[in-house]
Amino acid sequence: MRGVDSLTGINYEHRREWVENRLFMLAEVYSVLIYAYAVMSNHLHVVLKTDASAAAGWSDEEVASR
Repeated sequence: MRGVDSLTGINYEHRREWVENRLFMLAEVYSVLIYAYAVMSNHLHVVLKTDASAAAGWSDEEVASR
């Protein structure tokens, strides 16, 4: 069964949605474009690119705060 720890029987499938939400939030904060991603049971694959044009308008203070 997907998301279930074979040793404890605890289902961790709810974490997949949290990881996806966090990934998109961090991409926005750090000006990154996500081209593809896969959330696996024990790791994550991400294909991304830095969006330099979005970050170009940031002030030095905004860069430091991000």
